[in-house]
Amino acid sequence: MYRGVLLFLFSLLLAACSFAQSAPSQPSEAFLGTWEWRSGADVFRIRLSRDLAFPMPRNEVMHAIVGRHSYTRNGVLVEESFSHNPTDPKTTTLMGSPHTNELIILYFDDLTRGKSGKARLSINPTQPNQLQFTLHGMEQVSIGGTLPPAGFTIPTSMTLTRVP
Repeated sequence: MYRGVLLFLFSLLLAACSFAQSAPSQPSEAFLGTWEWRSGADVFRIRLSRDLAFPMPRNEVMHAIVGRHSYTRNGVLVEESFSHNPTDPKTTTLMGSPHTNELIILYFDDLTRGKSGKARLSINPTQPNQLQFTLHGMEQVSIGGTLPPAGFTIPTSMTLTRVP
């Protein structure tokens, strides 16, 4: 129930914001593919792809960049969404649209803590195989008087490298 309400709220917010942006009509090719951050035995990996018909409320669709992620801490898998049904848009854990060819804002779903955040992904044109990932919290709405735990399961600031 909580996840469904949260997905609905994000969909409404994204639909409202997408009309005000001057983003390219097609998601930037530079972001598509698999990206990875490593620090010792910790690994964060995302795979981004294009969805030209991402379902929105009221039977509308939008062009979006969607993704899935995994996070391993100290060699132990903490959370992952790669095994979720790839044809079900409700199982993506990253979703958004480009603001420019070098910047994308995505909504991130923290599976372990049951909360979402806003991820800012940017590519420096002089280093196209490096992706800066920054995750910020969003205002939380209390449903039934309980707020999700503070913070995120994954690191909130990383430089990811494109992997084959």
